[in-house]
Amino acid sequence: MLLFLTLLAVDPVQTAATPASEPKKICRRDMTTGSIMPKRTCRTQAEWAAIERSNDDAWDATRRKMGFTQRGTGRLE
Repeated sequence: MLLFLTLLAVDPVQTAATPASEPKKICRRDMTTGSIMPKRTCRTQAEWAAIERSNDDAWDATRRKMGFTQRGTGRLE
């Protein structure tokens, strides 16, 4: 009996799964070489983080290829 009353008290609108809201977009202005107008790029925080990781990986690969160490001594090994 108590279970039945509890089920009746629950509002079906509240139990429906609410759609997940879209992640907030973060916009940045980038200057393109050869242009005087900045370009506005909007992405989510996760997308910006992935881009930064990719850029960091590319920079690390370039430093390793050039022979620079983490300390920046510039010695070729």
